[in-house]
Amino acid sequence: MNISGNTKLVGILGHPVSHTLSPRMQNAAFEAMGLDVCYVPIDVEPGELEDAVRGIKAMRFLGANVTVPHKVSVAPLLDRLEGAAAITGAVNTIVCEAGSLVGYNTDGIGFIRSLEEVVKIE
Repeated sequence: MNISGNTKLVGILGHPVSHTLSPRMQNAAFEAMGLDVCYVPIDVEPGELEDAVRGIKAMRFLGANVTVPHKVSVAPLLDRLEGAAAITGAVNTIVCEAGSLVGYNTDGIGFIRSLEEVVKIE
C-alpha cells in the first residue's frame, strides 16, 4: 500500500477494535479496485465519541463504519440519519456527503440477504 497526501481515509469506530479483520478486507478491496483509499481501525472510548466524530469531519474522511459500543450513541452526533438508521436510531455506516455526516444502517438488509443466499428463502 502506497499512502500519500492524496490518500483518502475510511475508518471503523469501536471499542475495542484491535481484533477486527475489516481493515485487511477493505484495504485489499480498495487495492484490487485501484483506489487510493486506506481503511483504518480507530479505537474510541465511549467518552471520546463526540470528539472522534468531529475528527472524521475535520480530517475529511470519506466515512466510517461504526461498531459496538457506539451504534446508538453516534446517531445524535450526526447531521442526519437516513433509511433504517432514522427508524432504528442505530448507525453502522457514516458517509461524509458535501460536508455533512450522514448515518445509515445496513445491518438489517445484510441479515436478510444472508438468509436469502444461505437458506434460500424469499
